[in-house]
Amino acid sequence: MDALPDDALLAVLHHLADRDLVRCRRVCRRLRDLVGHPELWRDRDITSGVLLMSPPPPRCRRLVLTGWGQLPVLTAAAARTTSCAAAGVSVLVDEHPLVAVGIIRRQVELGRLSELAIAFSPSGLLDGAFHGGLPGSLPLGDSYLLKFALQIRGLRELHIGYSSTYSFTIGWKCPVPPSLKKLAYGGDNAVLLKALLRAHTATLEEVWLDHRGSWGDEVVDLLASIAHPWELQCPFVPGLDKLAKCRSLTSLRLTAQDRVNPPYIADAKKFLRLSSISRFYVKGMGEMVVDLVKTLGETGSPKLTRVEVDLLAEIEISRVVADVINQMPVYSAQKTEVLKHCDYLPSLKELIIGGERVLLTPRD
Repeated sequence: MDALPDDALLAVLHHLADRDLVRCRRVCRRLRDLVGHPELWRDRDITSGVLLMSPPPPRCRRLVLTGWGQLPVLTAAAARTTSCAAAGVSVLVDEHPLVAVGIIRRQVELGRLSELAIAFSPSGLLDGAFHGGLPGSLPLGDSYLLKFALQIRGLRELHIGYSSTYSFTIGWKCPVPPSLKKLAYGGDNAVLLKALLRAHTATLEEVWLDHRGSWGDEVVDLLASIAHPWELQCPFVPGLDKLAKCRSLTSLRLTAQDRVNPPYIADAKKFLRLSSISRFYVKGMGEMVVDLVKTLGETGSPKLTRVEVDLLAEIEISRVVADVINQMPVYSAQKTEVLKHCDYLPSLKELIIGGERVLLTPRD
């Protein structure tokens, strides 16, 4: 091994998993130094276990920090992130949101942070009074973390998983300049979502929403006011046809875990008739999905090149059961209907049904 140059050893080390790299540090001083090379960690997602290396890697693609029950370990890891600059941070917040604030603040100071993902564990969202807040309000620590995240300048991607109906008010004193290119939001309260959409209307391009609360017209109006959107993922919502005026929108993903109100379906069909999207994905109950694809076929949708449908979204099933259901007459008939209507889409190049790519008939 002594005869091998550093470049050759680094090429070998690139193929090792994180935990194996940590073990290699114990072999000799040369490997210890090579394992700490910046190029070895630049494109890796690392966890708190790797951060406990001494010294920790100088940079990485993303810090992925979970396991908030082990506060001493995470506190030590948080202290070491001072010298490990990450392009992204992903944290699961349980009972210690202020530790997450410390981790994120250090990354902001290091100047590489452009992506942030925060997921709040349901077990951590207890009664507001228990955490020092008012009953019925968001716990103070979680509220502080959210407000801190909203004031970070220069973020390009923000992912928030927030499963709580607690009230939450936005009142920061120094709104940041718009910078987000992608927003992924999952939560039950539209207040935070509205604040994010208002703040970054000028720059947003991708919006992925998993929102189970009451939308209201304002959310759809804010989505329609985004300057240059190109991809939207959302549940069926009232007023979806308003988004047809967004001429830059090329990809729409609609999801439904249950039956959808008929007016919402009607608005989705209006959107499909008026829009010029090139990629469409729909997940929902079979009859509704077929009805939407029929609308595409009737419209002709000349720019549509990819259609993906999931006809079995209403139930959770295993792959074995799915194979059985795929042979049932009802499912087969719905699949046949989808194929028939897609035959009227002149530019269609990809059709995926239930995760399986369908071989299309060559077009003249």
